[in-house]
Amino acid sequence: MSIPDFTALARELGLVYATYSLTEAFKHLGIKRSYGFELIKRGDLPTVTIADKKVVVKGIDIARLIWQREHRDAPKRSRGRPPKSEIQRKGNPGPTGGGQAQQRGQL
Repeated sequence: MSIPDFTALARELGLVYATYSLTEAFKHLGIKRSYGFELIKRGDLPTVTIADKKVVVKGIDIARLIWQREHRDAPKRSRGRPPKSEIQRKGNPGPTGGGQAQQRGQL
């Protein structure tokens, strides 16, 4: 898996500005403010301080985080297991009809 050009990815995602306010960055990432500040504190979301008071996030860093999130989840999807919503509960009749009781010959 190769790492993409995050500048081009940022443009594809509609990130046209070089920097975004924290609120705008959190909206683009689809996360709540509290989780956004947690990402900043952990160092997962780099910030830039301008004129010793304005804190912003680079558009390229937003694109990188979105790419990482999509590719971190990719192996989970490729395991071949159906989503939880498609897994049937024990004893629930499947597409062939008949639950466990019918399969054993018990009713």
